Amino acid sequence: MKLFKSFALLAAMTFMFAVSAVAAPTGNLIPKINSFDFLVDQSGSMMMKNNSIGMLTRTATKAAVAKEALYRVNEEIPALGYSGSMHTFAPISEVLPQGTYNEASMKKAIESLKTELGIYGRQTPMGDSIGSLAGDYNRMSRKAAVIMVTDGDSNLGSDPVAQVTALYNANPDICVHVISLADTPHGKEVIQQIANMRSCSVVVEAEDLVRSNNAVEKFVADVFY
Repeated sequence: MKLFKSFALLAAMTFMFAVSAVAAPTGNLIPKINSFDFLVDQSGSMMMKNNSIGMLTRTATKAAVAKEALYRVNEEIPALGYSGSMHTFAPISEVLPQGTYNEASMKKAIESLKTELGIYGRQTPMGDSIGSLAGDYNRMSRKAAVIMVTDGDSNLGSDPVAQVTALYNANPDICVHVISLADTPHGKEVIQQIANMRSCSVVVEAEDLVRSNNAVEKFVADVFY
């Protein structure tokens, strides 16, 4: 029953707020990056509903909104020869290894993301997770993008801002972007600090990506081409 409700919720979100984004034409598009990684927060706080902003997050977990946002972004990424991957944190996991980007393969990776896991006792080691993936990010083809999907509410382990600083010091051709589900002052502050570190960083609200084709198109253009 829970699985059925989850599928029904995602279907309703898509129907109510947007028609899925159409893949961008590739003629005359110049890629900004060669590779990217989606780094998706699966912590307990992401399994909570957000009562502080729009209607989507009052009816769905933050993880469900994040998943729908990723579906829409994936559909918009043009076929420009990127290499792509996906990881999760809390728990840390390689969902899709770095390799030639394929929309269908990434869609399967997105489908595997959980939206209704337990909340309590599942903290958010955001900084430690970034640090643990440093080796993977060191090997990504340059220029590279790390696209974090998170509410920013790190509450265990090392400072995520310090870990992003270390990542930048070791990899000047990487840029960190954020699809934000922040709904606490702490989460918003962490994401803002990461965004302020480099002018290339793009931050977008996950809810905007679900609601608006224009937001999807702009985010993909700003990050990918």
